[in-house]
Order: sequence, then C-alpha cells, then structure tokens
Amino acid sequence: MKDQATDLSLSPFDPKNKTTGENGADVPMKDYLTTATEDNIKELLTLYQEALKNGITLSDENKKSIDESIAEIKKSAAQSQTSASVYLTASYTKGINLSRYKKIVERASLAQQMAQKKQDEIKATYPNAKLQEEYVDDPQAFQTVNLRLYSKFATTKLTPTEGETDEALAQRQAKADAEVKAKADAFLAKVTNEPTFIAEALALADLKTTPDYNADTDTELYYTDRSNLETYVKGGEKPIAAWAYAAERKAGDKAVIQTDDHYYVVFMADAPYQLATADYYSIDLTFPTPAEGKTLTEEQKLEVRTQAETLLKQWQDNGGKIENFEAIVAERAKNSSTGSASESAEQEAPTGLTEAAAPSSVTDTATKHWLFNSKRAAMDYDVIETAGGYSFVLFAKQHTLEDGAVDYVWRSTLLNKHLEEDYAKWLKEAIAEYPFEAKPKGVEYALKSAQTMCENYIKAQQAQTDYSSIMNGAGS
Repeated sequence: MKDQATDLSLSPFDPKNKTTGENGADVPMKDYLTTATEDNIKELLTLYQEALKNGITLSDENKKSIDESIAEIKKSAAQSQTSASVYLTASYTKGINLSRYKKIVERASLAQQMAQKKQDEIKATYPNAKLQEEYVDDPQAFQTVNLRLYSKFATTKLTPTEGETDEALAQRQAKADAEVKAKADAFLAKVTNEPTFIAEALALADLKTTPDYNADTDTELYYTDRSNLETYVKGGEKPIAAWAYAAERKAGDKAVIQTDDHYYVVFMADAPYQLATADYYSIDLTFPTPAEGKTLTEEQKLEVRTQAETLLKQWQDNGGKIENFEAIVAERAKNSSTGSASESAEQEAPTGLTEAAAPSSVTDTATKHWLFNSKRAAMDYDVIETAGGYSFVLFAKQHTLEDGAVDYVWRSTLLNKHLEEDYAKWLKEAIAEYPFEAKPKGVEYALKSAQTMCENYIKAQQAQTDYSSIMNGAGS
C-alpha cells in the first residue's frame, strides 16, 4: 500500500475511503484492512504457537503491564459508572469482556516475546567482524556525505510545434536547457561556503508566495548515503552520487550537475566519511516564557547564554574532565529537587550522559550538526544556541561496542537490513508450518473492533471541534 487516508473525519470503513494497492489501482480501505487483519491474525497465532513450542512464558514485565491495563479499564469503567464488560464493548465491539481481553493480550504478549527472541537470535549471527567484512567489500555504499543542494532549476521537456522538424526541436530544447543552466551557473559562481550557498538560495526565493521558506533546511542534505543520492538520475546514470563519491572529492567542492529534469547546484560540506554514534554530555537551559503578548528580548537570551558559559567555566576550573561534568549535573539535579536552582531560565531536568546517539535521535539541529561534524574529537565542548535556549555540550567520544569497535552508523544499517530480511524469511516459513485459516468471524470481530475505535476517535475529534467553535463564538 502506498497511501493511507489522511482525512480523519472519514472512517476507514467508509466506502468512499480508498487507498492505492500494490498494482497502483484504487482499492477500498476496508478491503485493504481485511487482508491486513487476516495476515496479522496468522502472524500472531504463529508466533504464539512458536512461543509455546519454545517454552516461553509471560515475562514479569508483561504480567505487570497486563495487570495495569486491566486495572485502568476497571478504573475507567467505574468513572463511567458502568461495568468493565460494558466499557470494553463500547470501546471495542460486542462479545469482549475482561476474561477474553486478558486472553487476547496475553497471547499477543507471548507472540511479541517470541518475535524478540527470534530477532535476538538473528542478530547474534551477525557479529561485528562479519559486518566489517561486508563494509570492506564496498565502503562507499555505507559512508556518509553532507551536502548543500539547490533543486529549483528545473528543465522542461518541450514538445514539437506543428511542422517542426526533429532538428529544430532539438535546437529549441538545447537553448531552453542552456538558459536554465546559465541560472544555475550564476548561482554557483556566488558560492564560496555554506553561508553563501544559503544566502543565494534565500535571495532567489519568492517570499511573497512562500513567506516561511527556510533556505537553510531546504538546501541541507546531511547524513545521507550513496543510495539516497543514486535517486538523482540522468539517462540511467547517477551523476550526483558519482560526483559526491569520486575519489578526489573534498570538502568545499562545488558543481552544477544535470539530471533528467533539473540542473542541481551542489556544495560538498563534508566529503565521504564514516559516521559514528556519539556519547555526549549536555546541560540544557531553556529560554524563559515571555509574558502574554510579549516576545523574548535579546537581554533574556544573553542571560541564558551567560548561565551556560558560567557552567562551562565552572567545569574548566574544576578540572575539565568527565567526572567534573557529572558532578555539575548531580549538583544541579539536587538543587532542582530542592527548588534552589536559578529561576532566570526555565531549566529542564539535568540531561547528563546520552549514549550511542545517532543523528536521527538528536532533535535539535544545531546540536546535531555540532555533534556529528566529521572533525569532532573526544572531549570537544561548546555552548550551543538551540531552538529553545542554550546547551553546554561535551562530546565524550565516539560510542564503542562491547568488543571495543567504534559503533559506526553503517553497522546498524547493515544489521537491520539482515534482521529484516532473515526475520521475514523465518516468519514466512513458520506461518507455512501452521496453516491457520483466519476465521471469517474472527476477522469480522477484529474489524468491528477497529471500526468502533475509529468512530469513537472521529466523534471525539468532532466534539472538540464543536466545542472550539462554541468557545470562539462566545469570545467574539
């Protein structure tokens, strides 16, 4: 399936609600859900049987989670002044009670434990040494590049006018393409570094049409790999990937590159390198919330920055080592719990150590770019302006695995690829061993449960909309 419904006011079971099937044709969402439900039932029952065969019993954690879930249902039912069974029927569908609910959840939990056991077994068959061998076979496939890419110089494929010869059309096409390329070349000529690249992109933006255009984020193509760049194609070739991964490529290189439908301006921020996960420490200070109708002043921002710089100096004066950072974090945590921390900035809980961070797990852009700079070295530190304040950040080191190997991002990429492929193969074979037929009543039961939850959600959303309309009307 390619697309799911995005109109939350329309139930997935409404006949008008359709999605794109594997063959590209529109299919009713209900038909898609019916097939998916049958597949999920087969998968769950297979994993449940495999769990029994492997002697798996409910973990203490899952037992606790199920008990808490049932307690929450009873509490909600009591608040609604009804029984748990009536509450479950209203929430899901007819025929479900606490006993059946518990049985379903227990089986699902055992199935999940079995899935986790199998995945752990598969991971164990791919030690770091084996993954390293794969990397050595084609290192470029897993190396990271950081680019700036401007993508707004599109070319148009012309069609012949009446009586126009192929030669005349080719000349007209060449002239049109040359005009687009000239614009791209003019852009490139003004680029000397990333700031000038961003500035030129902003200068060309139509801010009347797109007032929120952000040239920085629009042109940024960071932490990408060869497979992503290979999607830019010209006549079957992959020119941007070829340029970025050329042996002579270095930071600061720039080019105009033609594809089938664009002239792209590219700037190499970081040539191919091995991106590793990071172990780092941080103390985050957030800007105070301005009074209603007010904006944050530069003085308020400066005060928060000064606090972060004071922490940095305190760390340096105490020795500038990891244990000194940890001591500051512990002190701030203690002060925070007793209410003695400074109130001039809205302080988050002291962050302390974050291990094995990847770019995808670091939400603040400035912090992310600082941490994963290709030149970052152990014990680097800085005060960074974030989206909501300032952070004092210490890069401890590249994260290492149990065998001492650096935890390069390509390792998890390779491991996850093998895990996905091998688990899917095992599950398919396991399902074949248990020829369950998803009973029509079971499928209908599951679908009705899903339909009830969807309709309850839609009603809740509509009620919220109606309430907002009433309140807005009352205030006008």
